[in-house]
Amino acid sequence: MQKLKTLDLTTKETWFWCHYQWRWIVWQVIKERLFVRPIVYTSAGIWKVRWRKKYTTFGSFEFWGNCFFCHAAQGGGNCKYCPAKIIDASFTCNHTTYNYSKHPIRFYLKVRSMYREYLRRERRK
Repeated sequence: MQKLKTLDLTTKETWFWCHYQWRWIVWQVIKERLFVRPIVYTSAGIWKVRWRKKYTTFGSFEFWGNCFFCHAAQGGGNCKYCPAKIIDASFTCNHTTYNYSKHPIRFYLKVRSMYREYLRRERRK
């Protein structure tokens, strides 16, 4: 896959890249927990940085929070503009049940279910 070269994305592209990023992160987390370090884990924040370095050409100062949703929400400054709010108005990435940092697998499952709902709504248009 070619590296992503711009952050000027449509809402549909933002959803795709967020889902793609978190799918990769979860696979890294699972591999690490099963085969490398079953006791001490690399944080999701570190995995986001590694993903950015592997799959994009822009730096961390250009990409707010290393997150497509945060970046789309006016440079990470205003969560009420997060694209995930289109599907789930109560969504917050720091939710106790699916906190992206503490529970990256649950977070990915939440993003995946919202992405599927987003695609379903897009097909109905």
